[in-house]
Amino acid sequence: KDVFLKVFGGPPGPTPESILPDLDIPILALWGGADPWTPADKGLHPGNKFGDYTKSGDFTLVTLESAGHCPHDECPDQIHKSLLPWLEEKLK
Repeated sequence: KDVFLKVFGGPPGPTPESILPDLDIPILALWGGADPWTPADKGLHPGNKFGDYTKSGDFTLVTLESAGHCPHDECPDQIHKSLLPWLEEKLK
């Protein structure tokens, strides 16, 4: 309970719009399509707009339709299906 309250009661940290312009690297965002807290296409910082802020312009958003807020925990096999080919392509 204490950790939960600290996470939601703490400072929000920097925004994606303030961080992404400084990153000159390829970015893969794996997003849960059923995320109830941060949908990729809504809110103050929609993930489907993150590519607009990147320095390199090399931004890939993959929406995992059945996943919620923690796709790496909920569907690691789907994460690997997207991540491994992306890494192989970038490391060529």
